[in-house]
Amino acid sequence: MEELFDALYIRLKAYPIAQKVLNTKKYEPTLRNFVTHARNNQPASLSPQDIKRASDEWFSLEAEFLCGECNHFVEYHKSKDKFECRCGKKKFEVVKDSK
Repeated sequence: MEELFDALYIRLKAYPIAQKVLNTKKYEPTLRNFVTHARNNQPASLSPQDIKRASDEWFSLEAEFLCGECNHFVEYHKSKDKFECRCGKKKFEVVKDSK
């Protein structure tokens, strides 16, 4: 998952959402450990609050990529060099330098 977060951040670094990707990335080990330990029936050192916080962050990031109109995630369109959903209502705008 770490490699996927890193690749996503690199692709999105000109967009405001990039910082949220980095913030959510730090919760990935919590979710991974929870899923692994729960599956193996091993005791975990994670509290319910830790799991809730991690899942809230994860679902919050997911919501940033989902269009409320067409219910599809934004996708990168190389030919247009932009991210948008199928209906075009959810788009990521590039941060312009204020120089």
